[in-house]
Parts: sequence; structure tokens; C-alpha cells
Amino acid sequence: MRYGPIRTRTPTARRDSVISLVCGIIGLFLLGIILGIVAIAFGVRGRRGGGGHLATAGLVLGIVDVALWIVGLTVSNANALVWY
Repeated sequence: MRYGPIRTRTPTARRDSVISLVCGIIGLFLLGIILGIVAIAFGVRGRRGGGGHLATAGLVLGIVDVALWIVGLTVSNANALVWY
């Protein structure tokens, strides 16, 4: 017996989940900050609509994209802090 609300999948939840996953995967290789944010947005939207595991995977990949972009930016600017 279920005591919580029954979660039904909205018609656009699967589409949003797939968009999130694709943007998360592509964002690992190019345009990480832009596609990472898009993957996070669509991942949250897909999870709210009942998108399931695809939405969760896209959300996680979007977070990884943004985190890797921030780490890369920090590492690339590390030499700017060295005073000679």
C-alpha cells in the first residue's frame, strides 16, 4: 500500500530526461559550462515530471560538467598568481 502521492510521468518528462542526458554527455567534451547548466535545468525538470533514471543521470553529468569547468578554469589561472 502506498501512502505518498502517485507519481505519473508527464508527456514531456522523457524528452526532458533525454535532452538532459545528451547535453551532459556532450558537455564533458565541449562547451561544458553552457551544456552543463542546460543539463542541470532539464534534469531537474525531468525528475519533477517523473523522468526517472535518465533525468538523474543527466543531472549528475551536468553537475560534473560545471565542476570540471570550474576546476579547469582554476588550474589554468593558477600560474597567474605566481609572482616573479
